[in-house]
Amino acid sequence: MVAAEVRNLASVLLLLRRRSKTLIGDSVDKVEKRLETGGTGRHTMEEIVTSIKRVTDIMSEISAASTEQSAASSR
Repeated sequence: MVAAEVRNLASVLLLLRRRSKTLIGDSVDKVEKRLETGGTGRHTMEEIVTSIKRVTDIMSEISAASTEQSAASSR
């Protein structure tokens, strides 16, 4: 039972890692495009803040999943 939970959690963590990598990459691309077109206006900054919030949410999910894994392993 514990092994199955750990495998499931590992799959979830891998998915979250991929999502965070994609979000960070998208944010970097948006900033680079704005810089190429002459500035980082308010809209770009709002997009950056939104992306950072998404990454923060994903990191929180990873943290919660890790806590659950630790709790399950100690049982």
